Amino acid sequence: NIIYYSEQLKLHWKEFRARLLTSAQIVASTCNGFANHRTWLARDGVKFSTLIMEEAGKMNETESLILLHKELERIVLVGDSKQLSGVLKNQVLASDSNYAQSFFERLQRIGVPVVELNEQGRALPVIADLYRFRYTALRDHASATQLTPVDALYAPTQFVHVAGQTAGETNDLEAKWITGLVTLLVGRGSISQSKITVLTPYRAQRRNLERYLKPFVDEGLTVFSTDEFQGKENDLILVSLVLTGASPSPHLRDARRLCVLTSRARRGLVLFGREDTFRGCNEWEEILKRIPERHQPSGRVLHIRRADGSGPPVIS
Repeated sequence: NIIYYSEQLKLHWKEFRARLLTSAQIVASTCNGFANHRTWLARDGVKFSTLIMEEAGKMNETESLILLHKELERIVLVGDSKQLSGVLKNQVLASDSNYAQSFFERLQRIGVPVVELNEQGRALPVIADLYRFRYTALRDHASATQLTPVDALYAPTQFVHVAGQTAGETNDLEAKWITGLVTLLVGRGSISQSKITVLTPYRAQRRNLERYLKPFVDEGLTVFSTDEFQGKENDLILVSLVLTGASPSPHLRDARRLCVLTSRARRGLVLFGREDTFRGCNEWEEILKRIPERHQPSGRVLHIRRADGSGPPVIS
């Protein structure tokens, strides 16, 4: 009897599922979710006339092709080819067929017309300046000019030079600097933990930062690798760049990764790194020269406003 009722339940669920989907005007799904259910969707007559693919620039071409079928009448791809595309581990497909690119990027490359959004409302204009040059005539929406900087920071964009050498993909000095700044900001009540995200290009440093920042993580602060945080945003972004060698690694010279790194913040962006490592690197010079000297009049050190808001900044 149990087996019988179980089979009946499965049968009725399949009928209900098909009826629900065929009557729905909008269905949201991940690529993997659609791929896992594509067979029964076709079998049960569930069809879609329109496909809207969000973050299309991040999905590699093989992922996008899963979503295409002959019943589609229109396809709308929404994405950013200036940011990171998906990772394709099969090197034969990646190199021989160029499947590592996104379907979105391939269509652009062969001349399919593109509508480019030319206004940003995510970030303060001075933060948007760090990536504005990558786009064609990117303007600031009125909502961007109404944002307010994090009040404890002397300026919303800063590059803080952290001296010292480190080996590998962790940097305790930068983790300590970031922990100190978070402690100050939260202690002053300038910003809540949930409005702060710490980014780093390396997973080992992400785990290291989570250890240093555990009391704040428990209260809502988030720590991500740069690649994981694409498509997301937060009010304050603190970045640990880690490397202290003669120049950045290819991983940290990737223009798309740098675009993601600099475009996640809304009200404040503070980069922590060894200035000598990044100074002289063309990809990083384009960013550093767009942090105005007035933001750090005493050089590449952390500038904090006094608690009462008066007088010159406190230099750390």
